[in-house]
Amino acid sequence: MALAAWLTKLEPCGYDNPTPLFLSRNVPILQARAVGSEGQHLRLTLGAETDTRDAIAFRMGERLAELGERVDVVYYLEVNQWNGERRLQLNVQDIRPAAQG
Repeated sequence: MALAAWLTKLEPCGYDNPTPLFLSRNVPILQARAVGSEGQHLRLTLGAETDTRDAIAFRMGERLAELGERVDVVYYLEVNQWNGERRLQLNVQDIRPAAQG
């Protein structure tokens, strides 16, 4: 949460000041499911069991079957506020099965 708060100092983000992206490699998938009325999005729980992050991947639902157990993921951080609760969420921009070897 502290990093997400610090990143707000870089705003406003847009064409001349793109949103900072992060890359995490070889991240375990704890849960993954297609969501949306036609399964067009992915809802993921990523990380080790003691340090997990929720993630959303819009328009990537068809990639669910190809992901495997670990992924390389590009994302930006956002704070998701719902029902009075604030949680850090990864907004996935790209995802692939983790490179082997």
